[in-house]
Amino acid sequence: MRERRAVLVEELELCLAWADLHGVEPTVTVPGGDHLVRLGGDGTPLVRDLCLEELSIARQVHVANTRAAMADALDLRHRLPQVWAAVRGLTCEPWLARRVARMSRQLAAGRIGLVDTAVVDALGQAPSRVLAVAEAAIIEADTAAYDAELTAKRAEQGVWLGRVKAADPDDPDSGRGVQSFFARLAPEDAVWLDATITELAGHLATDDSTVDQSRAAALAMLARPDEAAAVLGLRGDDEQPAVSRQKAVVYVHLHESSLLAGEGVARTEACGPLLVSRLAELVGHARIDLKPVIDLNAGASVNAYEHPASMRERVVLRSLGDVFPHASALGRRVDLDHPTPYAPDGPPGQTSDLNAAPLGRRSHRAKTHLGYRLDQLGPASYLWTTPHGLVRLVTPDRGTTALEGLRLEIHRAYVAA
Repeated sequence: MRERRAVLVEELELCLAWADLHGVEPTVTVPGGDHLVRLGGDGTPLVRDLCLEELSIARQVHVANTRAAMADALDLRHRLPQVWAAVRGLTCEPWLARRVARMSRQLAAGRIGLVDTAVVDALGQAPSRVLAVAEAAIIEADTAAYDAELTAKRAEQGVWLGRVKAADPDDPDSGRGVQSFFARLAPEDAVWLDATITELAGHLATDDSTVDQSRAAALAMLARPDEAAAVLGLRGDDEQPAVSRQKAVVYVHLHESSLLAGEGVARTEACGPLLVSRLAELVGHARIDLKPVIDLNAGASVNAYEHPASMRERVVLRSLGDVFPHASALGRRVDLDHPTPYAPDGPPGQTSDLNAAPLGRRSHRAKTHLGYRLDQLGPASYLWTTPHGLVRLVTPDRGTTALEGLRLEIHRAYVAA
């Protein structure tokens, strides 16, 4: 892995060296001739436009590939120095750092530092989680620009009916039996449409139908609103209009200071990072049932195998998702495993906040059947030992950390105590 990363870093450094050699305005300028251009974001040095061709020939790639690599490298060196240091230290995937550079390119140089720090702090986590952290930091760094971009994106909403394709065994969307249907909606509308489809699908499900089939039937029924209203029990009369019983559960994570100030960035499990000022669009038109604040420092134990709903809620909120090493899945579709196996004839209180690990189904199967050892060190801290002796510590703030030597012995002693 380190060797592969080292090769990619060497290529980025080659782009930077070439850019440094071609950062001076040509002594003679003619119309259509060479001139300085800015490839990266604000704060990166200018580079001669026509220098890219020769480097592309040397790299045996199209000039667009070289332009993108040089722009990313310049952004990393001049705008994201902490991330660049991690890349050069081989502790960060170069492709991941380049992705962050592209995501944040429109930010002014004076605002990019927030993204740099946030990404470095999250580097131990899975790439998808690092990118989610980067997205939230980009929004927080320039909320006005994000708000304007969000408004502009609303103009791109639409609904499209896909064409029927000739049968192709390699294309699941082909054939005469089905036709694709696409939509691009505002996040709050997408959440409520999904909630309506889910509720309607529950009424239409049969023993022979899959979840996807039931949801497809529900979406199709929305084309016949009278039938859908009847199924949902929403049919009104002339004197008493129908009242929707539609419900959607939306989990919003935000800091107390953002809530009190009415500004900042909140994380919604359904829509990703969202400006606090935009939360009203997500829930403002609905009847809201507020749940009490959940104290993640609380804990409990029960004398049963199943983890109760309140315990599951705390565990998932603490851990954010699957706690298998390097897992990327976020959300609530997880199994709750007992790190210390449950013994039917064992002592009371075996099921608790300190014996609960959220795992995706595949992770759960691997842990159960392949001899992985899992020790829970705290409410959201998990120590894994693989069948071949690799040791990894998983926490929500640092992601997955490799442990060796003395650090491993310290953690083992902590667990034993």
